[in-house]
Amino acid sequence: MKSALMYLGCALALGVTPLFEKLASRGAPSWIMIAVRSLFVGLLYFAGAWAFSAHKELAGVKPIHYLWIVISGIIGPTIGMFLYFELLRSQPTAKVVALTATYPVFTAILATFVLREPFTAVQFLGIVLTCAGVALVAR
Repeated sequence: MKSALMYLGCALALGVTPLFEKLASRGAPSWIMIAVRSLFVGLLYFAGAWAFSAHKELAGVKPIHYLWIVISGIIGPTIGMFLYFELLRSQPTAKVVALTATYPVFTAILATFVLREPFTAVQFLGIVLTCAGVALVAR
């Protein structure tokens, strides 16, 4: 039951967020939206980490892992969010969210080749169904 509530809470939080992003995109450039959001969230995360003593774990993280964190931060939250915010300016919110929600398809395929993770028939079926669903929602 606890997991079900967490899934629901996550889905609601992620479902409401694009509404605020669309409202913000009417009066703020995409790069400002990313900068303000990143600064606020970063400060919030660091305050939380400090409060829960996670700062003690920073020294144990290897430099290569920091590099992967930085690269993922550049690709997703910077490039991806910039393009997402730009799309919100000119496209219907439901369409933008549906089409950009296809990223798990890319993740599954890339994980197979880059990380050598298994790719199953069930995953393939999931990708097909995801694409069909997105096509219906994006119309």
